[in-house]
Order: sequence, then C-alpha cells, then structure tokens
Amino acid sequence: MSIVDYGEDSAHGAYIVMELVEGEPLLASGVPMTLRRACDVLAQIADALDHIHRRGIVHGDVKADNIMLTAETNGARRRR
Repeated sequence: MSIVDYGEDSAHGAYIVMELVEGEPLLASGVPMTLRRACDVLAQIADALDHIHRRGIVHGDVKADNIMLTAETNGARRRR
C-alpha cells in the first residue's frame, strides 16, 4: 500500500491519503470465518499495526470497516 499524500488540517489534525485498495470490508460478507482464517487475518492485522507502530505511526481508527480483505495475486504476503 502506498501513501499518496499527507498533511495537516487545522480542524482535523494530521492526515494521510493512501492508494485505493480493492476488496471488501472485513465483515461485509456476513459469513462467519473458520477459526483458522480468523487467526490468519488477525495475525496479518497485528503485523500491519506492529509495522506502523515501529515507525511512530498510530492508526487511530482501527475497526472492522477499516480493514479490507483483498485477493492475493502475487504471493508476496507472509504467512504464519
């Protein structure tokens, strides 16, 4: 994921603009995940948060609507 722009707004504070990610929100399908899939998704979320926290960035709005499930096309993601 790439950062396209960033700045500071006097009314809302600091912001970043990221590339559009095609996928669906975490809970969009309404179909329960298997335990294995849920653990895999949670591990990826934890890895992503760890990655940004180590760089001094705090997300500030982690919720299911802000977590996108995307199709893997290149196999570049690390699996546990």
